[in-house]
Parts: sequence; structure tokens; C-alpha cells
Amino acid sequence: MQCPYCQSNIPESALSCSFCTKDLYLFKPLLQKIASLEESSVPKQALAELEQKVARLEQLLEQGLHSPALAEQPSELSEVTTGTAIGLAAWVLRTLRMLGRYLLLPLALLLLSHYLMDIVFDTHVLYLRLVSLAVPLPFGLLVMRERHAGFRHWAVLSALMALGAVFAMSFDTSLFDHTSVLPQSRLELREFIEFSFSIWGSYLAGMMLGYFVHPHRTVHPQHFSYKLVQMVKKTDMSPEDIQKRAENLQGFFGTIVSLGTSALAIYTGLKSVIGN
Repeated sequence: MQCPYCQSNIPESALSCSFCTKDLYLFKPLLQKIASLEESSVPKQALAELEQKVARLEQLLEQGLHSPALAEQPSELSEVTTGTAIGLAAWVLRTLRMLGRYLLLPLALLLLSHYLMDIVFDTHVLYLRLVSLAVPLPFGLLVMRERHAGFRHWAVLSALMALGAVFAMSFDTSLFDHTSVLPQSRLELREFIEFSFSIWGSYLAGMMLGYFVHPHRTVHPQHFSYKLVQMVKKTDMSPEDIQKRAENLQGFFGTIVSLGTSALAIYTGLKSVIGN
């Protein structure tokens, strides 16, 4: 302890300064209070509190990393990822199966028919046109029984299949007869388009018929056949009866449309052949 008068070092228990002989009785309690305040200063206390908070946060973080809730999250995330991958793989397999069954198979049959009738046996072109009309229709009918088959998508895909079939036939003919693959005149171009349209029309007619006859494709209340039944319904008809009548009416209209499309496909496919 230092003397407040001469700043000399004196013992803690001294009541007077041995150098300047000043009495320290009144100053000693004040000096002790100042020393205690310096030892317990606010910065030291705040630092201690911060250290306690850091230690508490580290403890909570360590407990959270080993808690069951956080431990289960990676497994749940892996399950979601696995489920998404399985769903995507199933969709790809289903799409490939449908494309192979309802597009590639009729395409292969058309090319095989062309090879046998035109290249091997050299039959009249009329027989090839008849076979080209008969082959696509059942595949269009069967594809509509699939719940995941959209009418618009398969109408576009079948049109591409018809164009590809005619182009492949032309390429096959060019290999043996040394002719051009692409049409060289307006008449050949018209025959190329009419032949493609006849194949596509046959497939489309089968799709229309299959769209209306398969039971899982029910009539929506906004459909014209449903509204038509509501307009002429009897007073005692139940909603089930209205739905049934609408499905029958829709099937009737679908049959008429498919028959008209078939007739148009037949006319387009055989017009040039019969004319010649």
C-alpha cells in the first residue's frame, strides 16, 4: 500500500506512515474500498460473463449434433432423394416401354411390310397401302388404354412416326432402285405427304376410338355430351344416370369421328393408287 501523502510503500496493517509520520486512520478504509473496486471492475465481470456464454453455447452445440432429431435428418433427406430417383427411373422406364410398344413396333411392322411387298415380292402398291392403313389403327386403339397417355402428345408422336415410316420406306427403295430419297417433283411430294397422312390418320382414328371406349376416361361435366344429356334429361334421372348417358353419347360421337377419320385416311392413302 502506498501513502497518499508521500507515495511511500508502507505495510497494509500500518496506521501511520513511517516516512512522513502522517496519520492514515481515516484514509485506510477508503484505500481498501478503491482497491476492491479495482479488483472487481466491470470489464473483468463482463469478460467472465462472455466466457460463460461461449462455454454454454459450445455445450448446446455439442448436444445438438448428437441429438436424435438432427441425427434423423440425414436419413430423411436420403429417403426423399431415393424416392425421387426411384420415381424418375419408373417414369423413364414407363415412357420407354410405351414408345417401344406403341410407336417403334408399328414402325417396324410397316417397314417389314414394305420390304416384303415392295422389295422381295414386288407386289402392287395397293396392297402396301392397305397394310399401311391396317397396321397403325390397333396400336392407336391400345395406347389410349394407358392412363398416362395424353391424347395430344401421342397425336404428335404418331405424326412423327408416320413421317419417319414413309421416309424410311423411301430410303429403303433408294438403296435397291438407286432413286432419290426425297421427292423430286410436286407430284412425288404430294404422294409423300398423302401416304404419311394416311398412316397418321389410321393411328389417329384408333386413338379417337380408344379414347371414348376405355372406361377409365370418364366424361367431364363440362363436356358437350354431358351438357347435352342435362338439357334433355328426365326429371327422375340421377347423377349416375346422367354420367352413364353422357359416356354412351360420347362413345357414339367418338365412333363417328373415328370412322370419319378412317375414311379420310383410306381415301388419302388409296386415291393416288386407284387413280393410277
